[in-house]
Amino acid sequence: VQQALRAGCARPPLRRWPVRGHSAVRAEVRRAVLARAASSGAAERGEASEEGVTAAAPAKEAAAATDGDDGDEDAAPFFTVTTPLFYANGPPHMGSAYPTMAADATARFERLRGRRVRMVTGTDEHGEKIAAAAAAAGAESPQAHCDAMAARYVALWEELDIRYDAFVRTSSEHHAAVVRQMLQRVWDKGDIYKAAYSGRYCVGCEEYKDDQELLQPGNLCPVHRTPCDERQEENYFFRLSAYQRELEHLLGATEDAAAAEGAAAFRVGPAAHPAQHLVA
Repeated sequence: VQQALRAGCARPPLRRWPVRGHSAVRAEVRRAVLARAASSGAAERGEASEEGVTAAAPAKEAAAATDGDDGDEDAAPFFTVTTPLFYANGPPHMGSAYPTMAADATARFERLRGRRVRMVTGTDEHGEKIAAAAAAAGAESPQAHCDAMAARYVALWEELDIRYDAFVRTSSEHHAAVVRQMLQRVWDKGDIYKAAYSGRYCVGCEEYKDDQELLQPGNLCPVHRTPCDERQEENYFFRLSAYQRELEHLLGATEDAAAAEGAAAFRVGPAAHPAQHLVA
């Protein structure tokens, strides 16, 4: 996308209008991008200097400040739209830009309708494949690698004029605090437990695969077509089966096609096919 823009696919000047809670975020993003562009040609080489990496932090924190409500109890509820939190194992590409532009178009449309809109994007900075990508790239640390990738996402969204309200990084303290609060509530309800687990694991999917899912010969992941290694470990699980009836009722009451298919799978025989527990 960046190469196409630089090759002459110039966009016409865009009419800008103020959006509540958005100007501070964009101002910090602009500072981050300008700092990165001035960092000894790092933007052209696809690298992130110390200035470029650290400059992304103010934008992140400014965006985090918009994650919650604005304190106005009488205000209309937010219409929230989010992109995936993109894995920071590599730079953004067309597959990253497409859902982000779609989310941005949706957010713009809803703003024109007069709704209070909150658009969220960001990077997922945890996972074995991210650590592997950092090692392969010769990064100083996985966090340094994630800082560089996050800076490239910020720069591209600025170049594509993506008007987001929050840029979430899962390595940020703000995100960690929210996760801790949520997990503590689940723990207090007794829905998290520790147990041993063994199975074949796909690093690309970051999940264990059932034997019937694997392609033979070779125990291959059906998505990545790579071997799934046998692993055994202790882990924390979410007791999803405790919500079997609620899930059946919820899925059965919706008209959504995908949810209806899931409900049918539950109704085939919940005793024979109970809700699987999720790794917490």
